[in-house]
Amino acid sequence: MIASGFDTAVIVCTYRRSDLLDRAVRQVFAQEGYDRQFVVAVNDGSADEGRTDAALAVLKRDFADRLVVVRHDQNRGVATARTTGVKVAVERGASIICFHDDDDYWPPNRLALGAGPFQDPATALTYGVQHSIDDSVHHTGEINVVRSLPSVGYRRVIFDGLIRGRIYLPFQTLMLRADLCSRLIPFKPVRESEDIDFALRAMGIIHRSPDLHAVHVPHILAYYVTSPDSLSQTDENNRMREGVHREILAEHVPRPVVGVMFAFSNRILRPVGVRLGKARKLVRPAE
Repeated sequence: MIASGFDTAVIVCTYRRSDLLDRAVRQVFAQEGYDRQFVVAVNDGSADEGRTDAALAVLKRDFADRLVVVRHDQNRGVATARTTGVKVAVERGASIICFHDDDDYWPPNRLALGAGPFQDPATALTYGVQHSIDDSVHHTGEINVVRSLPSVGYRRVIFDGLIRGRIYLPFQTLMLRADLCSRLIPFKPVRESEDIDFALRAMGIIHRSPDLHAVHVPHILAYYVTSPDSLSQTDENNRMREGVHREILAEHVPRPVVGVMFAFSNRILRPVGVRLGKARKLVRPAE
């Protein structure tokens, strides 16, 4: 068990990014107005000549029992790493769980704002506003917003996903009851969007449970760092993402509806958006 009084587990998964890992963990413990957090750091088999292990050793020295370190013997992917983190957090007695990617940023009051509604026992999940920011923040410290991802409810997420042909959901802002997390693991072992699937399933459970609530916190709770040159921005990855999002939505609405709406998005909405400069052209391979 973790020391008494520390009941909020922040899961930080990392792979060969020791410098970003150090900043992310220290940011969790530097939160203002909140002191009930502990970190479960999952080293997903980093093969970096021991740099990640060394960084974790320093962090362990500084934060002692408030930092739980788990190491995979080989790289298993973020879905498995997050699943490991949830299991360890539950074993250590966490009652609330959230996730913090090692390359992302939090506002200094993120935990205090997100945890407030849990004073109501019916609150099973909280979520807020997530901003996508330029990765230059790692070098300059300046936050340049690329896109704002506002908070939306379960039905609105699905509706927007069907219309846009892609699901937008502020996963980095979520805080969840540990018992709800236990019902949702394992994360699906897909190449990407395992977080979207996890969050949408959580919201679906709450939507169908009259005694549970998901609470919108109307504040910025997370900054998601993006890079124009990252793999997640390539046409290949965007095509793959579309396929994954089709499958995610098909678990919440009839599959034929998903097919019709995605076709509408691809043939009408996206081309119009590209012409208006409000959407990115998705280049498809020749048949």
